[in-house]
Amino acid sequence: MVWSSSARLKASLQDVVFIALLVFAAALFGILTRPIGFLSAFWPANALLLGVMLRQPELSTPQNWLAAFGGFVAADMLTGSELGVTLWLTAANVAGALTGWLVLRGVPAEHHRLSRPSSIFYLLGGSVAAAIAAAAVGLWVAPDLLGTDRLRGFAFWSASELVNYIIILPVVLTAPGLLAVWQRLRGAFHWRPMLPALSLGASIIASTLIGGPGSLAIPVPALLWCALSYSLFTTSILTVVLGGWLMIGFTDGFVAMATLTTASAARSRSASASPCWRWRRSRSRA
Repeated sequence: MVWSSSARLKASLQDVVFIALLVFAAALFGILTRPIGFLSAFWPANALLLGVMLRQPELSTPQNWLAAFGGFVAADMLTGSELGVTLWLTAANVAGALTGWLVLRGVPAEHHRLSRPSSIFYLLGGSVAAAIAAAAVGLWVAPDLLGTDRLRGFAFWSASELVNYIIILPVVLTAPGLLAVWQRLRGAFHWRPMLPALSLGASIIASTLIGGPGSLAIPVPALLWCALSYSLFTTSILTVVLGGWLMIGFTDGFVAMATLTTASAARSRSASASPCWRWRRSRSRA
């Protein structure tokens, strides 16, 4: 009995450390890729936290949510943020992920794995709820952080959150086990299966060099080719690469979008980052 209690305590502590480190690393990545003095456009931490909680329901304990809160605070404080702003932003981040979890936890497990076309509606509903919850908490500091009124701050915040959930959650929810990933990687290095991914990489480079609002459409044909050629998980990974590159590029300025206003930029992100889904009952894919 004592050994059993000790083992459970050890497992619980391991879970706390895992969640804290996962959130800390993801939040630190988002902070380090944002322009100085601005909020991060590509913020994977909230969606990653929600995805892990959905895939591993046993991790959804109060202590693990508190560990996630601590991970957010630690990443922000490490990079020199003020404590008051850090706590408010962390509350917004955790509120969004927790709301998404409350909405999606009762959904059948098959939809968590996005195994049906109708799963997208559940994913979208949970993502919208999470984005609205985070923006509702964060809008009170929007005038100071975004330099705009609360209504526009709410719209911009929720749009950015929604894009991040849409492009990150499918990767977490459809990720195979480590053995399956290794088997995929072993069989991936052949020129013909790599052509769709290579074309996407080339189109991203071309989009960056050309610039302007029209450049957003350049990677779309290649992304469609990837969706027709690869599995859902692989396509989700490539969508994250494209969406993350565009969102970071907009804010850092190496993707030239000077003609876009803040509101239209947020709408463009939403359009460009939407993943391409395709279910096929037969034929094995990469």
